[in-house]
Amino acid sequence: MRTAKVIPIKSEFISNAKAQEYLGVNATFFKRLRMNAQIHYYRVGRTVFYKVKDINDLIEKNKIL
Repeated sequence: MRTAKVIPIKSEFISNAKAQEYLGVNATFFKRLRMNAQIHYYRVGRTVFYKVKDINDLIEKNKIL
């Protein structure tokens, strides 16, 4: 089982690359979330950003009891 290293973030918005690093997942994972409207995202030019709060909310929403 692979364990992900959580990196503390101080900014409200993070880039797609930082979001991948934050969760320890690849670009396809976030692309699938965007395509299925499972996470809000912001685009400036060709760069995609996420709110850290939205990522944390996604994690909480998928909590397994």
